[in-house]
Amino acid sequence: MLAVRRIEVLLHALSSDTGVKDGETATNMAEQLYSTNPYPVNLELLALAVAATGDFDKATEKMQEAVAAERRYSNAANIERMEQYLFLLQKHQLPHLDWHEEVAHMLPPPTNGLTVFRDYPDAKPI
Repeated sequence: MLAVRRIEVLLHALSSDTGVKDGETATNMAEQLYSTNPYPVNLELLALAVAATGDFDKATEKMQEAVAAERRYSNAANIERMEQYLFLLQKHQLPHLDWHEEVAHMLPPPTNGLTVFRDYPDAKPI
């Protein structure tokens, strides 16, 4: 469900469709998401949502915080993307997302139903 909420925030913040884009809604959703799940990627979403309202200075601050927080992780896989977004926010621009690429890091890992049965410890389960 967390991935769906993140995608929803991105849609409201960065959609090119004016009927979908709503910076205030995106900001409210991102604030709630970050308050319950304080991860750097959620702070990144908050920065993008704030930028969608037009407050690029505050958005830049939030993105700088997100980059700093992400750097503290040993597996900082999102740094490059966050730094690109930070650069754009500093120029008062919103990023244009490639939805297939950007959403991939938010999707749950694929599941394989056969592993449940294959890895079961007993050949004849009760």
